[in-house]
Amino acid sequence: MQCKALVLTLAAFALEYGDFWLLAQLHPSGQLAKSMGILKQVPVILRCPGLQKHQKALVELNNLIKTTLEVIECIFELEKLSIYDKRDLPALVIAMNRISVDVYWAILTVVACSTKMCGLTNEE
Repeated sequence: MQCKALVLTLAAFALEYGDFWLLAQLHPSGQLAKSMGILKQVPVILRCPGLQKHQKALVELNNLIKTTLEVIECIFELEKLSIYDKRDLPALVIAMNRISVDVYWAILTVVACSTKMCGLTNEE
């Protein structure tokens, strides 16, 4: 059940994050890119001074997202191991008991990344 919540959270974030990075990397010369940037509130970071101002925050955000994805992959791998007999693997029991806490922190991190991403795009 917890992994379903994690998957849904990750899917929603992936849509926003994908749009954010696509528009952030497009050159604002195309009218479609400008229009989409305005709709998604990305044009603030597209301007060269704005991009330089947020460069460190963008790199840190990207690194946090990559690390969170690695943790989520580990959670999914642990879920796959749940088919084995837990009596034979006592360490697996401990890890499986912590999955709900790990899922909580993964979701919280995704929400924090989304909030930071919104903050970067809305900051004047």
